[in-house]
Amino acid sequence: MKLRKKIISVLSPLSLLILVNSTANADTFQMKDGTTINGSIIKETNDSYLLRAEVSNNVFAEKKVLKSKVVQIIKTDPSIAAFEKLTSILPTPDLLSAKDYELLVKSKVEPFIKKYPSSPHFKDAEKILSTLKNEYHTIRSGGFKLYGKLLTPQQIEADKYNIQASVGLHMFIKYAQKKQYRAALSTLERLEDDYPDTKQIRKAQKAALTILPRYEEKLQKLYDNFDTLIEKRKRALDGMTPGDSSRTKKIFAYEEQQYLNLLDLATTTRKRTKWLPINKYFKEPIEKNLKMVESELKRINIASEKPAMDVAKFYRATYAALESGDYMLAKEHFDKFKRGKPPEELVNELEPRLIDAKLVMERFALQKKEEEKLAKKKADDERKRIANEKREAKKDKGKSKGKGVKDIIRDNQNTQKRLSQ
Repeated sequence: MKLRKKIISVLSPLSLLILVNSTANADTFQMKDGTTINGSIIKETNDSYLLRAEVSNNVFAEKKVLKSKVVQIIKTDPSIAAFEKLTSILPTPDLLSAKDYELLVKSKVEPFIKKYPSSPHFKDAEKILSTLKNEYHTIRSGGFKLYGKLLTPQQIEADKYNIQASVGLHMFIKYAQKKQYRAALSTLERLEDDYPDTKQIRKAQKAALTILPRYEEKLQKLYDNFDTLIEKRKRALDGMTPGDSSRTKKIFAYEEQQYLNLLDLATTTRKRTKWLPINKYFKEPIEKNLKMVESELKRINIASEKPAMDVAKFYRATYAALESGDYMLAKEHFDKFKRGKPPEELVNELEPRLIDAKLVMERFALQKKEEEKLAKKKADDERKRIANEKREAKKDKGKSKGKGVKDIIRDNQNTQKRLSQ
């Protein structure tokens, strides 16, 4: 530690600028005494190099080296370090937008390919680029990536209820990991409204039992320090000049109004939420959220143990039946799906398709009825024709019985004559 401090104390301004840097771009200088120096050339004269040399782990200092003492300089390929930065791109995170993909391609991968065409990792970079572009086209067409799986718009539509619930769970977990507890709990609240008793809800509820005590601790600290904080702000304002105090009060007033707007939005009918936004200078919302934590711990502790319902299977079955044109089966599964209290938007999307499927079924039934009616008429006409032919044949047979042999021969001859004419 003393050596490190001593080195830093004697570094020049230039050395300080390059104090903490990666060794990836440094060359290796093999010396005649068998030692090696990792560094890069800052300045070169006829008989020496001025190096930015690594003197300790990731600590650099200027060092003069005589050329006569250098056996070999092994150049480091800068593309290796540059490519190392690309290796974290894949696999891409879930739920990236098309713009996120464009940024990765344009700011990272394409510049590498353009700058290092001879890099040993050039083909690897091209593979990364190809993967990003393939995923980008799916995302741009309306798909997205969830739990590492790339979903097409068609796959999303066929399993929309389940996927939307999974996206909500993903967002809940993301907020929780960032310790944004109110955002996480508000997400859970919306999930419980739209996807009640699903497996995603049960997972989120069990995680909430861990989050709620942490949020309670945070709120309690704000609540306990509230009076001290208000007094501290008052003293700070009192210690300012009139001009500074006036300007600061205006800033506070603006910030407070912004907060009150958020508070109003959180308590309106359309956007109503049990979890109020928090401002350390407003005590009442802190107190209300503390009470809500206590209440929710009891409720979720019971709710999280209830069996989950697979409402998603009824959505999938409804969608599949509609795709195949089976209205009756679609209606049966749709009624079961609605009993699961799904989001209104999904019900509104399926209902017009059900109406269309019913109309198609009714038109088909009517067409089939008309075809059956026409077929019956044809069958009746055929039966009448056959009956008439039988009657005529019977009559002809009766007439033949009353004639002599000569008359029959004469009739046949007359018939033949008529035919020959």
